Amino acid sequence: MVLIMVTTKLYNRYQTVVPAEIRKKLGIKKDDILDWKVTDNGTAEIRIKRKISLKDMEGIFTAKEPINSVELKKKIHKGENI
Repeated sequence: MVLIMVTTKLYNRYQTVVPAEIRKKLGIKKDDILDWKVTDNGTAEIRIKRKISLKDMEGIFTAKEPINSVELKKKIHKGENI
């Protein structure tokens, strides 16, 4: 069943626009990433990867001991394992 059917054009460097109707229906935002996949039967599938902020992740993770965020950031910038 097709809910929305919209046609777009490929421009220079193969760029295109995600139509407003599609963006609104799927909740696509400015920094979201679209993963493109072609199935065995030649159908194109697009999956949306939403950019997640630290604010979005707040409360998802817990730690057994207190975490020093300044030290953690320093280790990340140095490429150390955390």
